[in-house]
Amino acid sequence: MNDMKAFPSDLWVGAFIKTGALIVFDPKLQVAEHEWVNLYSLSVNGIRPFERSIVREKIRRASPSEHEQALRAYAEWSLNDNGAFIAGELLTQAQDEKNSASDFLLSEQQTRIERHKEFLEKLGMTGVAKLIEPRSNRATHCYVCKSNLSSKSNLECTNCSWLICKCGACGCGYSKY
Repeated sequence: MNDMKAFPSDLWVGAFIKTGALIVFDPKLQVAEHEWVNLYSLSVNGIRPFERSIVREKIRRASPSEHEQALRAYAEWSLNDNGAFIAGELLTQAQDEKNSASDFLLSEQQTRIERHKEFLEKLGMTGVAKLIEPRSNRATHCYVCKSNLSSKSNLECTNCSWLICKCGACGCGYSKY
């Protein structure tokens, strides 16, 4: 296998910038017009789906020695795989995992909204939480329960514009604590 011409020319080899883990991109493993890209990973000796944006930001072109090593591993995997890889199934699995995480986030936000409403009622106030677009990363802590807060929670109070903690607290009650 020393002859590099034996490998298809449309394969691309890269390495993750942080870890150096090698991957191979093969157009035959892709589902058209999809946000996910299927890459052969040497570290798992199999195909893994990645979001295209992540791949573009976190992968560099492989060196010549890495390139040869990755193509050999991919060729061996291809021979042993016997067509068992089905891109659509893997993508469906990855999307299901992403949707589960999204459903959990919505449930967590709903709980936070309910606790915030209770918090305001205890203060004798009314108001609501609003979903905000993430801005520059705001990081602080809750003055009530001391939990760390960041703008990644995406919820802030419409009265005070403070981030809403998982305990329901916002800036409306700051002077009372």
